[in-house]
Amino acid sequence: MLPPDLAQKALKLLSEGNSFIITSHVNPEGDAIGSMLAMGLVLEGMGKQVSMVLQDPIPQIYHFLPACGRVKQPPIDAQQEASPNVQESFDTAVVVDCEGINRVGRRVVPLVQSASRLLVIDHHPAEAPFGDVEIRDPSAAAAGELVYLLLKQWNYPLTPEIAECLLTAVLVDTGGFRYSNTSPRALRVAAELVDLGANFTRVVTEIFENKPVSSIKLMGRALAGMKTTPDGLVAYSTLTKEDFDLAGAVDNETEGIVNQLLFASGAKASALFRETRDGIRVSLRSREGVDVNRVARAFGGGGHVRASGCTLNAPLAEAVNSVLAEIAKQTALSTAETPSNE
Repeated sequence: MLPPDLAQKALKLLSEGNSFIITSHVNPEGDAIGSMLAMGLVLEGMGKQVSMVLQDPIPQIYHFLPACGRVKQPPIDAQQEASPNVQESFDTAVVVDCEGINRVGRRVVPLVQSASRLLVIDHHPAEAPFGDVEIRDPSAAAAGELVYLLLKQWNYPLTPEIAECLLTAVLVDTGGFRYSNTSPRALRVAAELVDLGANFTRVVTEIFENKPVSSIKLMGRALAGMKTTPDGLVAYSTLTKEDFDLAGAVDNETEGIVNQLLFASGAKASALFRETRDGIRVSLRSREGVDVNRVARAFGGGGHVRASGCTLNAPLAEAVNSVLAEIAKQTALSTAETPSNE
């Protein structure tokens, strides 16, 4: 249960708003997308004017979710039209699954800042508070878990569509209940969402078992090019623009590849480096002993202790060397901070 006074402050903030922007972090995945769509459907059910906006496109594997087709993107430059017609200002903003305002992306930040009220719902450790009301709990497995608990305290009647969005959020951020963040509460939330009409089998199939051929080809290229550091503690791979072209894939089809790299025996961390128009995007994953959130923050990114990301404005080889050096540094710090059993 969330603090009752905080839940009521959030409800009051939303009740007073009329025009809403709802958004999440760049390079969105299931928790960001599911939580945003759920909040969008809730606010529409409350009779509000809602715009759901993301800087980057939604990966194809999430297109089965309701209202996914209504998510908009701001223009990349002054010559490009927004898709379609993103309005310029709102009275209320809702940011989900995002630890800092800059993580929504430079083209979305001005839209969020146009609002006079801001609600944040997140499960990352905060860089610094940036909302008027913040529902933040790093012990939650997913932002979607917190959205559900909030709606439950409001006695909001969840539709099967909203429940399916939130189940997607929880499933993705727990890796199908395989990651160490899978808590008894997360499992109970998932069960309650299924009771409310979410189709568990469909969500699992769409997320984990229904990838575009181009995505699978891209994963093959990444795995074929996998390398490890001399000590075997880090498994990493790179994807160049040529790799994307040969696979016929785009950047948002890389989800899950960095997790596969971590399967390498002996690896404590994994990294996937991708050439994009925004720079070198880096996805990071780890096991106990390596805090990849610290690694990502060293380069202006962020995320979780075991899953984070960042973007570097540097040549690919330089980005690889810099990030691997930071992972080695954090691994050494973690070893030094671990109490000895002797």
